[in-house]
Amino acid sequence: MSNLNDSAFPIPLNPGSSYQGHGPADGFTKRERACIGLRIPESGDTELDALIEKARRQEMATKALPECYREYMAGCRAQEHGCQEGWKVGISIDALNVADSLIAVLERTDG
Repeated sequence: MSNLNDSAFPIPLNPGSSYQGHGPADGFTKRERACIGLRIPESGDTELDALIEKARRQEMATKALPECYREYMAGCRAQEHGCQEGWKVGISIDALNVADSLIAVLERTDG
């Protein structure tokens, strides 16, 4: 796409006019909009990329959480003592670790 830095949703205006003090191409660029939607932190804006990275990590951890829960509960049923105190925090940390590992692999392989 040759016009990635153009506005994703330009406001058509008459020459010299403004919309509530904003010019016709204010807002996210096409690149920024694509990076947000695809969860790829390569927008070129440091703050936006940090938010995208945070959202991507949370999304991956959320997807990993059910498997971490299943694994833990299978272990609890196999042991006599059952679930330990603080198990929910432990599972959440496991899910975040899985997400961090996946992100690291994606970054190493340019995925």
